[in-house]
Amino acid sequence: MKPNLNFFKNSKKLPVDKFFNNVLYDKKFGYYSKNNPFGKNGDFVTPPIITPLFTEIITVWIIAFWIKIGKPKKFSFVELGPGNGAFCKTFCKTLKSFPNFEHSIKIYLLER
Repeated sequence: MKPNLNFFKNSKKLPVDKFFNNVLYDKKFGYYSKNNPFGKNGDFVTPPIITPLFTEIITVWIIAFWIKIGKPKKFSFVELGPGNGAFCKTFCKTLKSFPNFEHSIKIYLLER
């Protein structure tokens, strides 16, 4: 895969957001335009794919934080770049053991 050199040649200044938008999401040259880069056949594996323990530990930490701030009735959780949803799937499964928190949380997933 050749890089999109025209993008770089036509730019005297290159803001970081435009750089990443181009190298990651360009339809022809972007990293994510190729097949799925995640998993054992991809370029890398993320911790939630390897073991649910990673997500369970983070979930318990989030619940402890929620308790520390007074158990608000409305609590938002935002996952940026959820990919295949492995983290959120385990997160939601773990929440079943904490019904008071589960009823307070609103989950948002943001994927480009």
